[in-house]
Amino acid sequence: MAIGQVGDGAAFLLQDRQLARLTPTDALPAEPQRWDQTTGDSSPWTGNRISQVLGHRVVVPHVKTQKIRRGDLIVLGTDGLVGKIDTGSVFSSIADADPHAACQILVDASNAAGGLDNIGVVVIKFT
Repeated sequence: MAIGQVGDGAAFLLQDRQLARLTPTDALPAEPQRWDQTTGDSSPWTGNRISQVLGHRVVVPHVKTQKIRRGDLIVLGTDGLVGKIDTGSVFSSIADADPHAACQILVDASNAAGGLDNIGVVVIKFT
């Protein structure tokens, strides 16, 4: 499988009940070296500022190839999911769920943790 991503979400692989993050996020504070240099603000950004896509002329996607097997889950989540939950413990709870139920479990966990941003989730199960 090949996956490409830009923005403030992330992709994960749940394989043999082990979670691996496939893509980084393009958002502060995940990349503090990209703080706003025009204002001289060197304090950490408390919100979520996308460091690629919006307003950029050149976008460099994060591309990854990954071997997948029957039973693996790929989870694509927006920053509302990625930034709110302990992904390791919550994602392990979806290992045996069907994709629709897995999405609902992740959205519910994110909402229970505060859910202040958009929460979008896609779960793909390889059969």
